[in-house]
Amino acid sequence: MVLFPPTLRIPYKDELPKDITILNRWKASKQANIVAGYQLTPVPINEDSNFKFYAQINVNNQQLWTLFIALANELPEDVTLVFGIQDNELQYRDFSSKTALLKSLIFYQKELTQDPYFQWGLLYQSNEGLTEVFITPFKYLQFWGNDQSVFQSIMKQHGLEEIPNIDFIDAYLKITFSLQSIDNSTLDSEELMEKLKHL
Repeated sequence: MVLFPPTLRIPYKDELPKDITILNRWKASKQANIVAGYQLTPVPINEDSNFKFYAQINVNNQQLWTLFIALANELPEDVTLVFGIQDNELQYRDFSSKTALLKSLIFYQKELTQDPYFQWGLLYQSNEGLTEVFITPFKYLQFWGNDQSVFQSIMKQHGLEEIPNIDFIDAYLKITFSLQSIDNSTLDSEELMEKLKHL
């Protein structure tokens, strides 16, 4: 199973209520194929879309930042930062220097890769198409792009293979903890929102 951040895990059996439906869902989560790798979905040729493929990527949490940066490097310098707290409306901020933005974001690397209530990413959209890399609250990656061979090369460089039947944690029973409950030196989700609004 992929290594999650310390803020996210599958529950232990003794934490479950005595409910057969929940127990069966828990058993399914224990057997799920939540491993490091990716699932790639090409867009049909006849479909009018501004991207050619979509991918979901599981990666061990300690590799999440490095992989995000590798994918973000495929975007031009002019990018939009997308961010928000789970189930809330996403915020969008435009930046003319991706390089400077990433240097600012590194100060919040722990929060951005371990807060299970926060989601964020970078996108670039033009007449030529859309490229976006996004970290879900459950700390796996989503990627929308147009150059599949470059994407697959990055995956290979990071030891990740395409796994068509891969699973993702958000489809199963899980327990989340606030990052501050584990490390009180970190920002909570609301504080992180304010920091990103004022970069």
